[in-house]
Amino acid sequence: MSAKARILQPKGLFVAAVAAITVAFLTDTAGQTLQLREIDHLERAADRYSRSNKTRAIAIADIAEYDSPRPEWKRFASEEELDMFSRDNSVYTAALNWVRGRNLVVTSISSGSPSGDWARYVKYVFYDDGRTAKISDELRTFYGNCIARTFIYLSRSGRILEKQTRSFDLVTRKPLKRSCDTVADASFHRNARELPFYALVIRK
Repeated sequence: MSAKARILQPKGLFVAAVAAITVAFLTDTAGQTLQLREIDHLERAADRYSRSNKTRAIAIADIAEYDSPRPEWKRFASEEELDMFSRDNSVYTAALNWVRGRNLVVTSISSGSPSGDWARYVKYVFYDDGRTAKISDELRTFYGNCIARTFIYLSRSGRILEKQTRSFDLVTRKPLKRSCDTVADASFHRNARELPFYALVIRK
């Protein structure tokens, strides 16, 4: 091997290594993009299912006092029964759940404060095995007149694929360059079984 060949060989190996890393990166990116699309498709299907089965929603509410240290979950026969109950009783957290077979498809949770200075809406879309596929979290607050919207995509293994957070003006609904001063609780459930009212939704 000539001296020139010996000098060029490491460069060739470096170029090959860079090319391999680039291909792996592009392949991984393409795979993640495909997963995100599949999750969005799953969400659209879940939304269609809930809209076409509106009267089949399983209504759950925490009927404990707002400052109670422990929640008191109660299942209602229908969303209408929950609405009637809330006319005479204060309900600060409620959830509507749609089930196919014995699997949760989608859960929509709404919560708020007695003063009405904030409200939070969280939607969980689940894979067919009960693991969380996507979380849509919206917090509306008069603190700074802000809306914080967060979308979290998860793989079937529970790995976060993507997280998007944006802030909007509460009055104009226009995007804000700054983040909301008050953000929603960062904790979330990676599986339907982690929901505190799961046993009331999927009865044994």
